[in-house]
Amino acid sequence: MRAYQAAGVSLPHSSRAQFRYGRHISRSNLQPGDLIFFKSPISHVGIYLGGGRMVHAPRPGSRVKIAPINQMRFAGAVRL
Repeated sequence: MRAYQAAGVSLPHSSRAQFRYGRHISRSNLQPGDLIFFKSPISHVGIYLGGGRMVHAPRPGSRVKIAPINQMRFAGAVRL
């Protein structure tokens, strides 16, 4: 999560650890910049952009891209 590092926010490396960091929010209360988590157990994270879209890296080593958040099973969200 280099975007957060650039803003001076230190996050744990794994998506599961990141899910335990910050304040949990509902899907209906998402705001741009929130971390959104997917799958069960949690194994993927993206940054919410608004309008039902996120920025994420689909797989390790792949390019970062913008995608709809409904592409994967939503597990929760955190606001830092």
